[in-house]
Amino acid sequence: MSFIGATARAIRLAARPTTTISNRTFINNMAIKKWAFNASGFNQYGLYHDDALYENDDVKEALKRVSQTQLDERAFRIQRAVQCSVMKTVLSRGRQGTTGG
Repeated sequence: MSFIGATARAIRLAARPTTTISNRTFINNMAIKKWAFNASGFNQYGLYHDDALYENDDVKEALKRVSQTQLDERAFRIQRAVQCSVMKTVLSRGRQGTTGG
């Protein structure tokens, strides 16, 4: 292929509309989100994903905006997870966290 032909092909490919790509992303796939949540192990201790985040400035600011009831529930989940970890046990299926948050 000549240089001119390769350049013309590259221009045609670059000019193609990108709307042909569908909106299928793994971010919006609930099955993968549920699998990742269950594989993480947080749910075995009754934690949600957000309970295990490192508390940097952004997380601290977000926690200031949460209601006191939700903060109390979060503190209870964290204390229960620490207790389970110390006792080397996990919660029964009915008491484990869900992906619903």
